[in-house]
Amino acid sequence: MVQIASHPEWCKYEAIRHERAYCSYRNLSSLQFKSRVNNFLILCVCRYLFNEAHPSVSKKHFFFSYIGETILDGTNAEIVGNAFNGANSAFPMWRSNMLYFLICRFSHWFSFVVCLKEKLFVFLDSLYGEFSDFHLAIHDPIVNNFINLWDTYVTPILRKRIDFENFDIVYPAVPQQNNTYDYGVFSVMYMKHWSPRTPIGNLFTQADIDNIRIKLANELYFSHFNTADKSLVTNFFGDN
Repeated sequence: MVQIASHPEWCKYEAIRHERAYCSYRNLSSLQFKSRVNNFLILCVCRYLFNEAHPSVSKKHFFFSYIGETILDGTNAEIVGNAFNGANSAFPMWRSNMLYFLICRFSHWFSFVVCLKEKLFVFLDSLYGEFSDFHLAIHDPIVNNFINLWDTYVTPILRKRIDFENFDIVYPAVPQQNNTYDYGVFSVMYMKHWSPRTPIGNLFTQADIDNIRIKLANELYFSHFNTADKSLVTNFFGDN
């Protein structure tokens, strides 16, 4: 697939399609070693996790990255409202345990998780800590904007208000990176494995990331949920 991703024409072909979420071979190649994960790939990861375990089973909602980014920016409320309505149609958000938002800010990926059952706002970051300039600038805006949007679009349906003001903001211990390009892979691993009752501090390390990149690419591409035409790959290897 690396050869296809580097081809000037083939790289544009669709490699993964999980219903509305799709990405090209060029996007998929962002899982190559020392590459920064592409936001189109993150969309596919979110939809893949949705298909692997429906929110009614997992009690989790995974939102596309642009939703979390819109919440952080405090703009285009209707986009978030549509996303919340779509999530509620799959499984009521207020009956879920966790709402996951992967966000890219200044080319850096981190995870914002709303844990409704445990009453927590959680930040998972592989590089920046709670008292870094990065998080000091974002954690109040995203929490406040989320609460306002929830009250606008979800509280009227729920017909009672969740007291988000009494939620704690926490920064759990998670595996850390030692470079400037693995943020996205770490964030995907957090999204797949972290929960308040499942510490992942020792689940993987920086040394495992290259193998995780390979495993994740294969997992997404060869998933039976991937409806993209794979003949380009099968024909390529059949001819070589």
